[in-house]
Order: sequence, then structure tokens, then C-alpha cells
Amino acid sequence: MTLLYVRWAGMWAIALLVSLGGCRGARQEIHLIPDGYIGPVVIMFGSPTGEDPIRERGVPVYRIPTDGILLSRDPHPPAGYYRYKFYYVTPNGVRKEVLQRGDRGSLQIFGHSTGMTPMVNGGGVGDIRWMAYIVGIPSAYRGARRDQEDPLDLAIEEGVRRVVSSRQVPVPPSEPTHR
Repeated sequence: MTLLYVRWAGMWAIALLVSLGGCRGARQEIHLIPDGYIGPVVIMFGSPTGEDPIRERGVPVYRIPTDGILLSRDPHPPAGYYRYKFYYVTPNGVRKEVLQRGDRGSLQIFGHSTGMTPMVNGGGVGDIRWMAYIVGIPSAYRGARRDQEDPLDLAIEEGVRRVVSSRQVPVPPSEPTHR
């Protein structure tokens, strides 16, 4: 009986060490959101006309534009555990952290998702990877209703449209052939 207890205690100790070690190794990202912005945020990865994120101590920093849709040159980050920091940023650079969790009546980040929009590769576009979330008060967010489309879905669609147009390579005009 004691041997069985020691085995269980040992397995729990190993599981605890592995899980705590995974938290320290978590990747980090910082998102800078214009002060007072409320609504969907979408980051479209792999856009040739997108912006390169700045880095603070090796951590990527994404500056979200005023319309909430950021095209980034960075490829989609690899799968794994992430620690995100979200900040409102005033025009003079002062940051104020925006919570990721709270009661449904407080300002926070919610609806966080990542995904891929498969594209027909006829125009050389390829699959488009994105990350999306909402800045706002969950209890005030209406989301998808029968008579109206979900603002987050609309923002993702707009981001995809922008990436597609940025990836399209203009076809040079063919030269006339004269004989």
C-alpha cells in the first residue's frame, strides 16, 4: 500500500513540475490597442504588405490600427501556450492594461480565437492564418443575431480581403506579337 502511495505521489510531483515548467516556457505577445477602442481586433499573418512587429526584450509587439485590423508580415506563430498582454495606448505612448478576464459587465478582452481561411490557390494566395478577439464589455456585445452579422466575423472577412489583395501579383501586360 505504501509503495502504491509513493508511486502516485511521484507521478503527481512529476506532472506538477512539467506543468509549471510549461508556464515559464510560454511564448509571449504584447498587443497595443488605440486608447478607447471598442470592437473586434483581427491580426492577419503572412501579409507581404503588412507591418513587422516591433520587439521588446524579444517579445513581439503588435500595434493594432484604429480600425482594428492589422496586417502582419510575421508568419502565424507556432502552436503552444501563450501569455498575452493587452494594453490601451494613448497618443503619447502611455499604456494601461486591459484585462483578459473579468465579470461580464467590465471592459476586457474576450472571444479570443485563431484560425485559418482556406483559399483557392488559383491566384497564388494560399491559406490565410489569423487571430481575432473583441475589446469591450461582454454583456453589451450582441454578437451574431438573426438579423445582423457578427462584427467579429465581418472583421475577419475584411482582413482576409485585404490580405488577398496584398498578395495578388499584378500580371504584366503581354507584349503584342508582330510577325
